[in-house]
Amino acid sequence: MNVYPARTAPEQCRRATPKDADELARLRVVMLNAEHSAVEANWLQTAGDWFRSQLLTNPGFAAFVIPAGTGLASCAVGLLHHHPPRPGAAPLRGLTVSVATDPQHRRHGYARSCVTAVRDWLVEQGAAAIALTPSPTSRGLYLDLGFTDDRDPHMLWRPPPPSPL
Repeated sequence: MNVYPARTAPEQCRRATPKDADELARLRVVMLNAEHSAVEANWLQTAGDWFRSQLLTNPGFAAFVIPAGTGLASCAVGLLHHHPPRPGAAPLRGLTVSVATDPQHRRHGYARSCVTAVRDWLVEQGAAAIALTPSPTSRGLYLDLGFTDDRDPHMLWRPPPPSPL
């Protein structure tokens, strides 16, 4: 099992505000670049606007961040989802997304603090389970935080790409 640094002091990890929206978008680009995903030039503004809107209007959305200088070193986002109830499962579930740490701030336990804060917030909101999609490099951290492999298979549908002219 991987060994990670001790959890960051709680006062360093705080809940994001709308003023953090552009930095949340920037850190999302850090995450997407690590996944080798292309990011279009105008996308950063769109993402910043989306984060700002969610932080202002969505009570089922929370981001937790570690400040660094005038920006952010790390973040994690939690989304609360309402599902139809089924036997043995509560209708509220959580999703952890957009976990990112600037390369120069890695290996300080910042992602651990942010993910733990998101997990705790989702549980406080009533989430009976929390899902996430790990990268190969983050899998050990999530296992260490108590996440396990999901036995329920998931599938994804996407529309086909537009036909070339």
